[in-house]
Amino acid sequence: MNIIEVKNVSFSYNEIMILDNINFNIKEGETFGIVGNSGCGKSTLALLLLKLLKLKEGTILFENNDIKLIKKKNDIKNFYRNVQIVFQDPYSSLDSKKTVGYLIEEPLVIHKNYSKNERNKKVDSIMNLVGLDKKYKDNYPHQLSGGLRQRLAIAIALVLNPKFVVLDECVSALDISIQAGILNLLNDLKLKLNLTFLFISHDLNVVGYICDRIGVMNKGKIIE
Repeated sequence: MNIIEVKNVSFSYNEIMILDNINFNIKEGETFGIVGNSGCGKSTLALLLLKLLKLKEGTILFENNDIKLIKKKNDIKNFYRNVQIVFQDPYSSLDSKKTVGYLIEEPLVIHKNYSKNERNKKVDSIMNLVGLDKKYKDNYPHQLSGGLRQRLAIAIALVLNPKFVVLDECVSALDISIQAGILNLLNDLKLKLNLTFLFISHDLNVVGYICDRIGVMNKGKIIE
């Protein structure tokens, strides 16, 4: 079953074509890779998939539902329970004034489906799952190494039990030795939590290691 279908998607900004007739699908339970040079449109595609940019041309289906038609507050909330993203630089995407525990718990508070005790248990559980020791719970992001910050970002993305996660250059800012640990962690989490990933990168070796299928992008098009 396809969890994501992208059909004839194009996107322009100030009359400059960023994406040109993109078509692909992502099967449930797989890691699909998008690889290409900087500026080829990879991150724009990610933002469209997450409804963080408005889609004007083409169709994106999530579980056979057109995401352009997801407009009601509860429907949007449900969409973001199931679709999450991990960005390239966790330091810039995290609130530096909030503790690790607060940042992981915040999505649970926003979605209001958990008691305080349940939230605490969930935070501890997800920290353990991503290899983030509970001793860091009261630390701030700047007190963590790059690898630990990325584990924190992964924990935040997974705390709501999403079905689909976009990983946008999520290891490119890390040392090669730390990259390997994060990639192995992602593979383990995919199996344990039955996740589906879109893995975006400019590094063909990394994509080749973690992905089941790969789309190669160049100048806004998938060419291979």
